Amino acid sequence: MTESYSNLQGCKIIQNANLFTIEFTYPSPVVCHSLVKTRILRGVTISDDYKQVIFKPYSVQLYCQEMQAYKSNMVTIAINTLTT
Repeated sequence: MTESYSNLQGCKIIQNANLFTIEFTYPSPVVCHSLVKTRILRGVTISDDYKQVIFKPYSVQLYCQEMQAYKSNMVTIAINTLTT
């Protein structure tokens, strides 16, 4: 099953089973290399024209879900700090 997420300007993310592809409208070598060099994504294949990044993630989570978990964790840390 293929799903596409395109609410990002200048690129879209395509999910095909457990393989993800980020397709850029224009060649984006700086973005592609930053995803690899910062180890945000591992096991990445970058197309020769720098318009695609292909990767197989261990898990996928929406940014808003990640931020919710982060905020929840920070509240727990604050409460634990105040009570100890």
